[in-house]
Amino acid sequence: MKKTILKKIKNKPKSWSKLPDRSNTPFLFKNAIHKNYCIFFNEITTGQVDKRLFLGKSKVKANNKIIFAVLNSVITYIGMELIGRTNLGEGALDVNVIDYKKIPILDPVWLEVKLSKVGKLDEFLSDVDKLLLLKPLNIEDEIKNEIRQKIEFIMLKMLGLNKKEIKQLYSDLLDLVNLREGRARSFKKT
Repeated sequence: MKKTILKKIKNKPKSWSKLPDRSNTPFLFKNAIHKNYCIFFNEITTGQVDKRLFLGKSKVKANNKIIFAVLNSVITYIGMELIGRTNLGEGALDVNVIDYKKIPILDPVWLEVKLSKVGKLDEFLSDVDKLLLLKPLNIEDEIKNEIRQKIEFIMLKMLGLNKKEIKQLYSDLLDLVNLREGRARSFKKT
């Protein structure tokens, strides 16, 4: 019996403690979300993260800036609210890798093709470049950002939504955030 165990131990790979290589991964996903939902564009592609940040890349062939815009859409943020768990205290959302995989998003390949067909692709990518220069804010401030509004309008108009409906999505998102925070405060008082 001892020989079998020792043999199994000797046959272990030498790199058992090495983290998997995640370099060249374009997106950073947060585990804990309070009011800032931003999924970041990863410019340090050699970095390695674990536990509180997740590295991610797309399984589809689309422009990474289009994917970034889709990931940071109000539709994705609502998905985070609906799928995330509020077990981190103070009402913060806990969203893990498995949760991010479940969140429905707009198809970035479809969006890229559609934007190209209507001649809006270059304008859209230019606006995404402008958004990438800005520091992400809490959602109640983020929704006032004109660049974000322009990107959302172009993107969600492709789905057939108008400005009023897009504003309603943001209002619904804020309602979900306020409900989550209100519940956390009520538990704190008891």
